[in-house]
Amino acid sequence: MIDATTGNLYKTYFYRVKIYNKDKAEDWLNLEIPLYQSGNNHETLNKIKALTYNLENGIANPVKVEKSSKYKSKESKYVTVTKFAYPN
Repeated sequence: MIDATTGNLYKTYFYRVKIYNKDKAEDWLNLEIPLYQSGNNHETLNKIKALTYNLENGIANPVKVEKSSKYKSKESKYVTVTKFAYPN
């Protein structure tokens, strides 16, 4: 969606992964989102809602991802990567 007054572009993403093998879960439990910046032009990340669901006794129990599991790293002059570590 493009905001008509500011010209900003807004994108909405949904990301779902179902893991059947715990041994290979590590590949999917860390998510990296690169954000680009050049001068006054930059991308931002807003309104993150992240949950993991664990199957216990046939019932899916949600676990909210805490803000403490989110961190940023400066990869280059133009790229900052936001990383999430999902629990359990």
